[in-house]
Amino acid sequence: MNHTPNTKHKTPNTNHPSTSSGFTLLEIMIAIFIFSIVISTIVISYRSLFGATGAIESHITDSERARSCLERIRTDLRSSYVLLPPEYQPAGFNEEPNPFGFLGGTDFGGGTDRPRLGFTTLAHVPKDGGEGQGLAQIWYYLQRNQTDAYHLRRSDHLYPFPEFEERNTDPIVCDQIQSMTITYIDDEGTPLDEWNSESDDFDYATPRAVHVTLQLGNPDEPPRTYENRIYLPVHREPRG
Repeated sequence: MNHTPNTKHKTPNTNHPSTSSGFTLLEIMIAIFIFSIVISTIVISYRSLFGATGAIESHITDSERARSCLERIRTDLRSSYVLLPPEYQPAGFNEEPNPFGFLGGTDFGGGTDRPRLGFTTLAHVPKDGGEGQGLAQIWYYLQRNQTDAYHLRRSDHLYPFPEFEERNTDPIVCDQIQSMTITYIDDEGTPLDEWNSESDDFDYATPRAVHVTLQLGNPDEPPRTYENRIYLPVHREPRG
């Protein structure tokens, strides 16, 4: 007798939950939140880094600009020409003053005090780039630029000296100046805001030293201050 095996077929139970894994909506939202925090932190760090780098570069640029400017003024003053007695005699009544004077004052035009310094020097710089020769009259003066800061210009003319006037063709020694102060030091070490070597008020003397202070930077940021005191190699003592 043949027996047929009793084979039972099992039907899959579809009522059991799926065993496949996945992310819930809450988990996705938490992951996005954490990712956004990480990205924000990275962006802030990069901004801080680039901001610090920009500030450092700006400081280096201003420092180089100030150094070059002060060095140019120092070179001119260290080469200054002063006529000494007995060759020097104050101008008499109705006589033209000595053309080799040392003059420092303030221009009050434009609502801003702008220092001006004029003297004679052997450090002539030709505009055509040739070699400097001869006695020149130098004027340093401020001129407002288009960013509400100032240019420091340098006027340079050989003898006979023309009457001083501001010219847009004068070379710019330094720009982005917010303010400039020039102080004159007399025999006793007293600082003065002006000087006139051809005036009896100054006993026809020349200063012992000149102190220059520059404040550089953009008008919308705190200025950086640079200064230098230049002692003159030749000095005419007071007549009194």
